[in-house]
Amino acid sequence: MNRQASIAPTHTTRAASKTSGSSESLSGQLDVRPPRVVHIITGLGQGGAEHMLVRLLETSGAPERFHVVSLGDDGYYAARLRAQGIGVTSLGLQKNLGALVTMPRLVRLLRRLRPEIVQTSMYHANLFGGLAARLAGVRALVWGIRQSSLDRHYHSVRTIRIARLGAWTSRWLPERTVYCSQQAVTAHVAFGYDARRLVVLPNGFDLASYRPDPAARREFRRELGIGDDEDVIGMVARFHPVKDHQGLLAAFGALRDRQPDCRLVLCGQGVGPENAVLQQQIKNLSLEGRVMLLGPRQDIARVMNGIDVHVLSSSSEGFPNVLGEAMACGTPCVATDVGDSREIVGDTGWLVPPGDRDPLTRALLEAIGETAEQRASRGARCRQRIAERFEIGAVSRRYAELWQEVRTSRDGV
Repeated sequence: MNRQASIAPTHTTRAASKTSGSSESLSGQLDVRPPRVVHIITGLGQGGAEHMLVRLLETSGAPERFHVVSLGDDGYYAARLRAQGIGVTSLGLQKNLGALVTMPRLVRLLRRLRPEIVQTSMYHANLFGGLAARLAGVRALVWGIRQSSLDRHYHSVRTIRIARLGAWTSRWLPERTVYCSQQAVTAHVAFGYDARRLVVLPNGFDLASYRPDPAARREFRRELGIGDDEDVIGMVARFHPVKDHQGLLAAFGALRDRQPDCRLVLCGQGVGPENAVLQQQIKNLSLEGRVMLLGPRQDIARVMNGIDVHVLSSSSEGFPNVLGEAMACGTPCVATDVGDSREIVGDTGWLVPPGDRDPLTRALLEAIGETAEQRASRGARCRQRIAERFEIGAVSRRYAELWQEVRTSRDGV
């Protein structure tokens, strides 16, 4: 069985044992309408989990069947969801005692919306959204876990505590838990999460939005003053220790000694000119003028078209969306072999050990050293792999099948 769509055998048997009688409509026909689904997520800022939710809902059809609840504020994506006809409610949850105030509001909202399914995403939403769903009388609850590890070096004490509560409640609170990668499954089962109810569904990519675009490439380079023939390496990632920007800069410094005209473009939250840590390292490595810190961008498809190679230097990942986005644009990737990077990249790019500068430097040198013909051929294979394995429409259908199965299972109790 394809591990990315696998359902734990004991759980599949459980669902199959249910009768479909009580899931029939009043006319006696099996109810095959899309279920009413409320999605509860920690926030709607620019992040991988948030972007995946938006892509999923935009391609699922029947927007009136969905409602999104952000425990935080509107963030970056609320307006985009509303423009698609999808309802959005932001609860403005604050830290500390905020959950005690917000929980009754969330329970009342769920009672008013009367969803058939509640789908949550990320630790805080899984726990608080799951408890609220139960208090509101919602029987069908599906959790979503995006993180690939629970390393205390990369998560706050508060997040680890919430995750630990999640591990305990995972045995009785959700009907299913969806993981975005096999790496996430391994880490969370070892942490104590219930292994009987898991489903692995990968992220998906919109091939119409992420596609090769020569005009976008020219515009991006013109904006930055980069010549058409200059070699450009790029990384789209927020500033966080797990992304290892400093290790990437060290590798690029070694590469620059052999390819002095190559440029490095860095995009993401916290990766702007104001980042004193990165600016100091750029100065120490004498990389001024060769490294560009662009900060957060709203035109990621244009960025991916504008660079020649996308690099991901992370020490830990789940299912890194940026690799699929780059590959869908025909841009090959050099990535550390963490999370599901190997599953995404396959034989279309380069995989290197995390935290080791020399293999990363060698892979980047090899990538930018290819001829125009080799790059074109590799880029076509990149896009083909994403189209065959991770197209968003196929992923959306798999979620719809899961929700239908959960509704049928719960109605058959």
